[in-house]
Amino acid sequence: MKLLKNLSLSLFFLVPISESRADVFDQVVAALQSGDVVKLETYFAPKIELQLPDGRVFFKNKEEVKKGLSEFIQANPAEKVQIKHRGPEGKQGFVIANYLNKAGVSYRLTIYMEGEGANMRIRELKFEKS
Repeated sequence: MKLLKNLSLSLFFLVPISESRADVFDQVVAALQSGDVVKLETYFAPKIELQLPDGRVFFKNKEEVKKGLSEFIQANPAEKVQIKHRGPEGKQGFVIANYLNKAGVSYRLTIYMEGEGANMRIRELKFEKS
């Protein structure tokens, strides 16, 4: 009985962590969907990389990453951003999403994040033409 009680308590405390992590990914995707780069910036890790489909890469400097991302989103406003796959649980995770712009052009978007629960931060954003 004591084992069951301890197991129940453990599960009780683990569920909010995984929900918080999923919430962070969902919030990042929602910010991309709405084109809210200021909101996205709050999820940037101290070292971040942005890869765009035209071959440009922005690394480490958050202001450059923010500027590059703003330019991409301005030129390719999202019609729909849909998560296709979520990576394994842990301190590092990723999602693969489809980023469809309003002109009907589709991009494969990979978001790599690190941290735990609600403290997950974007380590890399990678857009590839599908």
